[in-house]
Amino acid sequence: DHPARIYIEGRKIPEQFYRQIFWCDDFKALVDKVSPNNEFALRSGDGRIILPCLDHSNNVMAIQGRTLDPNATVRYITVKAYEDAPKTYGINRLGATWQRIYIVEGPFDSLFLPNCLAMAGSDIPSGLPRDKVVIVYDNEPTKTETRTKLAKAIDNGYRVCIWPDTIQEKDINAMVLAGYPPDTIRSTIDRYSYTGLEAKAKLQDWKRPHKKPISQKGHGL
Repeated sequence: DHPARIYIEGRKIPEQFYRQIFWCDDFKALVDKVSPNNEFALRSGDGRIILPCLDHSNNVMAIQGRTLDPNATVRYITVKAYEDAPKTYGINRLGATWQRIYIVEGPFDSLFLPNCLAMAGSDIPSGLPRDKVVIVYDNEPTKTETRTKLAKAIDNGYRVCIWPDTIQEKDINAMVLAGYPPDTIRSTIDRYSYTGLEAKAKLQDWKRPHKKPISQKGHGL
């Protein structure tokens, strides 16, 4: 009956990941332990859900704290354990062989796709084979920052997902909450991902999502 457990269940996070999601009653104390010389102005007693960014050997590279306070100014705070640590969530879950790698924005979104990393507020992680990577930004066609990041990823040779304009939901977790099966979301990403000149053309045409009839919800994208 803990509020964090209720929150995780409410977001339909796959139960297999529950043991990899933690709670801390005093986020400031944890941050001071992980990064003693940090410059975060945190208050004691601030409880947060903790999502650890681990490397292949399960060593902590960074932690992300998610508040449950609906009035909080900053919902997510990511703290690096050392100066050049990547703020990448999910490296410890990558397959041993190079399959298709999905890179999304949020850690929760990454839990619905296989072989998926989250940027957790940082840039696209380096050192990955670009021919295997698909960049999946949130479904925000009217947000300049998102369009700029997509354009940069395309210029850097990445395959990117340009969501079809029939989708209203902002991100993968929202799609799951709306009734879309993760397998359907994955196949949609594969279908609507592009590279090079085709990706630039699709980005140029990317529009505000259309409103879907309620009867179509959950039957595919």
